[in-house]
Amino acid sequence: MLEDNGYIGECTGDNVFIYKDGVLSTPHLGRLKGITSDAILELARKLKIKVFEGYITRHEVYNAEECFLQVQG
Repeated sequence: MLEDNGYIGECTGDNVFIYKDGVLSTPHLGRLKGITSDAILELARKLKIKVFEGYITRHEVYNAEECFLQVQG
């Protein structure tokens, strides 16, 4: 889903993660931040994968090497 500013926000309650060029990116998690998303980011850091939380464009999602959703539940 897009935020009103045109950036990727979330996927109807799921967290979006993309990976490209050694960086794991996710939109600013805000209210959707939880135990599982924290664990994903912690594991990435332990594996020395750079982490970015911020604005993600549709272009970045289309051009990602990998993309996955972390389902809220």
